[in-house]
Amino acid sequence: MEELRCPECGSIVYSRRALLCGVCGKRLPEEFHFHGEQAQKVEHELKKAKTILKYWQNMPEGKSAKDAPLPPYLSRESDSFRSDERDGGSAP
Repeated sequence: MEELRCPECGSIVYSRRALLCGVCGKRLPEEFHFHGEQAQKVEHELKKAKTILKYWQNMPEGKSAKDAPLPPYLSRESDSFRSDERDGGSAP
């Protein structure tokens, strides 16, 4: 994936959720932003990641993430939990 750069100052755009460049403050072009279904998917993934983090942070002492089952809606088999399609790795 090609990195996005601010057309005004040339700085790398680290978030497609940002409306303004973090360096120069100029408005970023519309094509840099997530839209519609894409934005909903990102929000869903962020919410899921926060839920998983909270779940693991509240795990009883002596238990590991491998020992504790995830809630059904966060199953390791679900498509959105798998990382192999996004980054070439293997599923957890």
